[in-house]
Formats: sequence, structure tokens, C-alpha cells
Amino acid sequence: MKSHEPHPTAATGLGAGAPLLAVVSGACAALAAASTKLLVHPALQSLLGRSEDDLLLRAACLLAVAGTNGAMWYTFSRALARARTTVQVTTLNTFTNMLCTALLGTFAFGESLPARFWAGLLLVCAGTLLLNRPAAAEAKGKAE
Repeated sequence: MKSHEPHPTAATGLGAGAPLLAVVSGACAALAAASTKLLVHPALQSLLGRSEDDLLLRAACLLAVAGTNGAMWYTFSRALARARTTVQVTTLNTFTNMLCTALLGTFAFGESLPARFWAGLLLVCAGTLLLNRPAAAEAKGKAE
């Protein structure tokens, strides 16, 4: 059985393509959450007048949930394969997911988030930046 080794370019920092894949993965996770919310959101009922349209839209939302979750897992696993450490990919994915989910909730669903959430998101952003800087990746690589 072939052992899993990081992508050859992962020796420096996150590795080629890993940051982009982690961001895409986080965005797909947020889209999956938004698609799920559409399945049960009360505003969906007010958009449509006929039950046939309602079923078609719900089926489309269900397909969007499956598709975006599949895309999320594919891009996340590709990012992990290319990265030097899983922590860097996971934090970048989590930050992107939180940010996109908050923006979708605010602008698409009219939700308001407390200042405490945005302050927490800034802390997650700061941690993500610290963990993903090149010096952190080199230090982590030397420690292992």
C-alpha cells in the first residue's frame, strides 16, 4: 500500500494551490449551509405560489446541498494532500466558511450578527494569518 506523502511543493509553506483549495472548500461549505437553509426558510413559501414550483425549488436546493458538499470535500481533501500541515488548511477553511456564512446570512437572509461575532471572526482571522505565514510553516516543519 502506498504511503501518503505531502505534495512535493508542500515543503515551503502551505504548498502550491493549497490556500486556494482551502478557501474554495470553505466557500462551498457556506453555500451548502445556505442551500440547506433555503430548504426550510419561511421566505421560500412567499416566493412561490404553486406547490409544484415549491417542490422543484426544494429539489434544486437539495441537489445544491449535495453538490456543494461534494465540492467542499473534494477541494478540502486536495488542499490537505498539498499542504505541509493540516492545521493550516483547516484554519483557512474554517475562517472562509465563517466569513462566507456570515455574509450570506446578512445579505441573503437579512440576519444581523452581534458585534461579538465579528470580534470573534477577527480573532479567527488573526490566528489563521499567524498559522499560515511562511515563518510558522517553516518552524512547524522543523519541529516535526
